[in-house]
Amino acid sequence: LISAHGGYIEIYVSTSYADCEKRDTKGLYAKAKKGELKGFTGYDDPYEPPQNAEIIIDTAKMSIKDAVKKIIFYLVETGYLKQPIQTKEIHRLRSSQCKTRTYEA
Repeated sequence: LISAHGGYIEIYVSTSYADCEKRDTKGLYAKAKKGELKGFTGYDDPYEPPQNAEIIIDTAKMSIKDAVKKIIFYLVETGYLKQPIQTKEIHRLRSSQCKTRTYEA
């Protein structure tokens, strides 16, 4: 269904449960802990991380800035973005964090 309308890129943003609790602006994690919210993914409902994500962002190991750069680099490399971004950081990400083919600027 999605492919009929364009491409699809699976991005897995890996974040610890503790970090999710800290960032929870709606209080859903607190409600799940108190038993007020049933079937909450990652608490009383199992979470299964994706097996074949094209991009993996681990928030414990990567800054927001580097995560965005990694995603943009992938989009440029795969042709979703046509204008290459010319920065030293993108080239650093190419060699250290992207699991895709090498992009030649």
